[in-house]
Amino acid sequence: MTFKPTQIAVHHTVTSEYATPLQINEMHKARGFSGIGYHALVYRARGGDVVVGDGRDDQQIGAHVKGANSCTLGVALSGNYEHKEPDAAQYAHIVGQCVAWCMTHDIKPRYIYGHRDTPGFSGATVCPGMIDVRRIRRMTRAAIAQAE
Repeated sequence: MTFKPTQIAVHHTVTSEYATPLQINEMHKARGFSGIGYHALVYRARGGDVVVGDGRDDQQIGAHVKGANSCTLGVALSGNYEHKEPDAAQYAHIVGQCVAWCMTHDIKPRYIYGHRDTPGFSGATVCPGMIDVRRIRRMTRAAIAQAE
């Protein structure tokens, strides 16, 4: 089956902000997944810098939005954002990943959703907490317009 993503889902991991792709991979395997369910992970490296780490290959179906994995790329932000918003550096890195995927896969920024609002999602969650997905859409749209 060919994976043709048409939308992006934004998540938070409800872990430490320092949780790495390897740690999330192990956590997801413990839940019975074949490996990390997200396609990219934004996290804090030692020293506090924000970085983007690889998850699943973006040519493979993920395991992050039950009912909508067959058409959705997933980017997660390490940390718990149920009671706080990410900082500017975290937003910038999420947006950078969204811009790359929008340009690579011809996804319009209006098709960036929070996990709980992703079309086709079957379940209940508060994810991505207080992450402002409208802000991510606006910033992604502006970055793409500037690049064109």
